[in-house]
Amino acid sequence: MVPDISARITSILGSLIDVVQPAIDKNDAAAQEQAHLAIASLRVVQNQLDYAHAFEAVDCQSLIALIRGISEILQKECPPEVGRFASELTRPVVFTGQIRDANRRMRDLVASLVEQAADAADPQKFSRVTQSILAFEGLQIRRDRAFVAGTGFDVEAETLVSIADSFGLAGANSGGKK
Repeated sequence: MVPDISARITSILGSLIDVVQPAIDKNDAAAQEQAHLAIASLRVVQNQLDYAHAFEAVDCQSLIALIRGISEILQKECPPEVGRFASELTRPVVFTGQIRDANRRMRDLVASLVEQAADAADPQKFSRVTQSILAFEGLQIRRDRAFVAGTGFDVEAETLVSIADSFGLAGANSGGKK
């Protein structure tokens, strides 16, 4: 077995296409459909592979900026774990799963800050927090859409940017393929 994940996916795709799919009963529409979906899904994953770590890192940077911005609006000290997440991103080796876990925890922090903003009974602050969330989500949706573009399901595909270009929306410097 080769440690190159992309080569392993290519090998799996070859097996599915050349061996498994032809062996599926042509009259079994559900099985044929599932084989096509499995092959298409693996192709999407293979296309995303080179960008998965950067996607999580940019997501983390964006969440850090959002939390800091909301904390400033609410005139509250930024939660200390946000600083820890930010410093983890600067380490020479940080695992994608660690970033993904940090992103989940930061989303919980965002939810808590939004609840605090709603409870603060200050409509101006709540409005500013809402605007910050909407701006964040606008960029996040563009990154998400670019990341899953390979599925071919986007109804406005002509508006998509490349995965690499979508990272630039959050201030990251990235190059490469779509």
